[in-house]
Amino acid sequence: MLDDDIRTTQEIEHDICRTYELEVYERASLNEIGRMLDFGLYYEEDVVLEHIDFIERLQSKLQQIRTDEIREGYSVMTLDESLLEVEKLFRKLTHTLHIIRHNNNDLF
Repeated sequence: MLDDDIRTTQEIEHDICRTYELEVYERASLNEIGRMLDFGLYYEEDVVLEHIDFIERLQSKLQQIRTDEIREGYSVMTLDESLLEVEKLFRKLTHTLHIIRHNNNDLF
């Protein structure tokens, strides 16, 4: 065994207990989307579609990270919480998109 292969108990505990944190811009974007949903600030279909696209890409990224983390033996509890939050926003955004499309169809 090489000296580089020897790890302290603290290093092992750190790796086992590590959790995935969203990037600052991802967290800020999710907060802004949530705020816009809470205050009913979505009026344009293009904006909703752009945010749905962001959510779908983030969801895919998080699912891949989750798979990798499980494979490496890490805890995924905070990652699962982030995925649930993203999924909730996705459902709300798609619901908002249907409402906007319905309202636009009523105008014509």
